[in-house]
Amino acid sequence: IKIFKKKFKLKNKFTAIYSGTLGYKHDINFFLDLAKEYKEVSFIISSKGSFADEINNKKKEFKIKNLTIIDWINYKDFSSFLSIADFYIVLLNKDAANFAVPSKIYSYLLMKKYILASMPKDNLGSKNITYFSSGYVSEPNNNKILYQNFNKIINNIKSKKKILNKYNL
Repeated sequence: IKIFKKKFKLKNKFTAIYSGTLGYKHDINFFLDLAKEYKEVSFIISSKGSFADEINNKKKEFKIKNLTIIDWINYKDFSSFLSIADFYIVLLNKDAANFAVPSKIYSYLLMKKYILASMPKDNLGSKNITYFSSGYVSEPNNNKILYQNFNKIINNIKSKKKILNKYNL
């Protein structure tokens, strides 16, 4: 865990992780927009392929410093990698919602941290996030609700960290 924190220079920052494939069912501008809006958060995307490359190219073009694209994480290191996050990101567009449930949701649920999801609320993954009270779901392209949910997560994490620091936990 310390190795990942040091590698990504995560001291005193909030960290959000997206780990998984990126493709036509994902809006890659989603990550760029979040990183531009929330500079106090380090966003780490673990993915590979042309969509990850496109995000990386746009990140450089727009000089976004709080977004990091990395290759796949070795399975034996995966839980350590996920543990450095304060919360996780899941996204799925409406067209894919009828046939896809992002399996990463189940990995994220096991880590017992918040999930920020942008996906149809009638998708099974969204229903699980809501059922287990593990995060917040907004419909795709509803940035107003997405940002409200993002702020709820950040405020909840701040409150939790404040309590933990108060009692030296």
